[in-house]
Amino acid sequence: MSAVGLSSLSASLPARASSEAGTKSAGAADTSAPDDAPNVIIVLLDDLGYVDLDCYGGEIGTPNIDALVAQGALYTSFHTTAVCSPTRASLLTGLNPHSAGMGWLADADTGTPGYRGDLTRQAPTIAEHLKARGWSTYHVGKWHVNTVKNDTNLGDPVNWPLQRGFERAYWFHGHSSDYFRPAEFREGNTTIEIEPSDDYYITDDLTDRAIADLRRHKAMSDKPLFMYLAHAAPHTPLQARADDIARQKGRYDQGWDVIRQQRLERQKASGVAPQDARLPARDPNVLDWDSLSDDDRRLHARYQEVYAAVVQRIDWNMGRLMQALDDLGMADNTILMVLSDNGGSPDAGPNGTPNLLAGSAGGVTAEKALAMIDEIGNADTCPGYSLGWAMASCTPFRMYKHHTFGGGVSDPLIVRWPRGIKTHQPRRQYIHVCDVLPTVLEAAGVAPLPAEKPIEGLSFASSFADASAQAVRREQHYEMTGKRAYHADGWEIASTRNYGQPLETDRWELFDARSDYNQTTDLSSQYPEKVADLEARWWQAARRGDVLPLDLRTQAERYFASITEGGGQSQWRIVPPMERLLVHAAPQLFGRSHTIEVALAEGGVADGVLVAYGNMFLGCALYVKDGRLIYEAHARPNRYVIEASTPLAPDARIVRFECKMIQRPFLGSATLSVDGAKVGEIVQRRLFFGRPYQGLEVGRNGATPVSLNYTGAFPYQGRIDHVAITLDTSVYTDEEQAALAAMLASRR
Repeated sequence: MSAVGLSSLSASLPARASSEAGTKSAGAADTSAPDDAPNVIIVLLDDLGYVDLDCYGGEIGTPNIDALVAQGALYTSFHTTAVCSPTRASLLTGLNPHSAGMGWLADADTGTPGYRGDLTRQAPTIAEHLKARGWSTYHVGKWHVNTVKNDTNLGDPVNWPLQRGFERAYWFHGHSSDYFRPAEFREGNTTIEIEPSDDYYITDDLTDRAIADLRRHKAMSDKPLFMYLAHAAPHTPLQARADDIARQKGRYDQGWDVIRQQRLERQKASGVAPQDARLPARDPNVLDWDSLSDDDRRLHARYQEVYAAVVQRIDWNMGRLMQALDDLGMADNTILMVLSDNGGSPDAGPNGTPNLLAGSAGGVTAEKALAMIDEIGNADTCPGYSLGWAMASCTPFRMYKHHTFGGGVSDPLIVRWPRGIKTHQPRRQYIHVCDVLPTVLEAAGVAPLPAEKPIEGLSFASSFADASAQAVRREQHYEMTGKRAYHADGWEIASTRNYGQPLETDRWELFDARSDYNQTTDLSSQYPEKVADLEARWWQAARRGDVLPLDLRTQAERYFASITEGGGQSQWRIVPPMERLLVHAAPQLFGRSHTIEVALAEGGVADGVLVAYGNMFLGCALYVKDGRLIYEAHARPNRYVIEASTPLAPDARIVRFECKMIQRPFLGSATLSVDGAKVGEIVQRRLFFGRPYQGLEVGRNGATPVSLNYTGAFPYQGRIDHVAITLDTSVYTDEEQAALAAMLASRR
């Protein structure tokens, strides 16, 4: 679709907005907002499936979000990009994701325009547009649109929130965060530590900050505000408060097939789905609930109980946010949008897991998981729910996050604006996330700033006043890790990716979206000419939109490229005290030969952590406990330990851990020595592999610890002169790459 500006507002919207939109030019330099301009709040949820809110047919219990529909509009045909970073880039810029430089996660840069993993600077963000027109701007929560090389303690903040139009920001960069003990937060451009607390929970904290910003703003300013509240939830790790989990007990004992069917029936009853809708074929990778043992059913039900608790906590906090808006007199003239970034997540596979990061450490057996069942969801677990629950989360669509079928790109969107939305029946217009920015600008009564890359989104503001307004988006292209889709004039094609094979071997499926909106019947064999036409149009759109050249690596190959490609810093010398090296700044220890050498200062040895990397979900620590030197690698519940055979001598000076990889990425040996004398070893063991969620610290282990053998940060009670780390940065061979690929394939 060619780049377009804003469509005209419906005449039935407030006259102020309509006249302002018509009189301002794109190059206007206005610095004050129109009279009585609306506030704008966008609440973005992470990995929430289409049906996980009750107003879309769910049963979790989301009364506060549901109440927004009674004063707003629920959209049934809203589409995203199938993964978080591209959706966020598209939301912020009004561009299609590849045009915004974000064809995949902000975790890799292929060097081509569509896959830089860094938000384009050729288009303003929504915050930059509104700030220039007189709005105050606030960001709270997840960011994940700047390249990882700048997500470090010394990173270039060119694409951080304060540099992209936000005046205040309380945020984290990565794809996810621990809910109880987050490790990598920033206040503005400054890295901060979240104080440990038994009461801390990230969804509450982000809402507290949003409410505090609202109150401060209202007390000090009469300007309208824009707030981007991007929750970490319900992305993995699925961690929830114990009382929230307890409220869900027994609700999912029927299993995913029954829950999925019940959700479809509620969708039909409420008008979210057509009366003749039927479920698509069941994913053959989903386990058969009826064939599971009682223990397995209890385990799988627990995963969904935790997920439901996470979602319900979001809803409770939405109630708090709405109460604050009411108390401040802001609710009536605030455009509030609630949406999700992609479909339910299949990342934990058919079996689910109490630790999503343990896959490269051998996984977690059903027996081990069952032994942890009452812990799953607490602060010492990193759970992901089973594939069957992801299937149910995406009801009534096919597939999940990472896929370009409906389940990956169909998401909830609720818009509440009492002054601008007067009718409350479902809206069925086909909308893409890039359409949000121009819609907000039009409803706010301002024209966009000039830009090298003009807005590609199309305003759907006319649907605010007229539920039956004609859809303005006639086509949309999609691409995610080589999987593709194209929608045009009521027809859709979509493909899976035949990884390792030429693109031509991928098969397109064809659907008539006018009568089969959830892709249940493939018509490709009946209408091959339609498939050919839509495929040709996909290629045209791909050429225009920086989708080409395609990156045909698997998701896992992309994600672990930072380990396998080699290069980078090979030596570190750290003199404490020093703040934690954030995960993308820290040496990547797993999957590579390395040494850690700690020089102890005079004055005697003591207990505490010498060096910690990662946390108990995937990490390692070198520490002294009861006078003995210990190295521990942990991917809970899997762990291996080297413990010195004798206590450290009072005059010990050089403590050394050495890992020698024999056959990367797994087979290796490890030794522990003190002043040149070996005190413990492991020979030819399967070692851990992967990228932790937490960086590297010297002299302590804050946030989530590596070991359950100590509590808290367990700071070293002696003095460390310095730490020296060396790392093998050679490129993985073809054989090593193949071994890694085989392991990753076995996890699915």
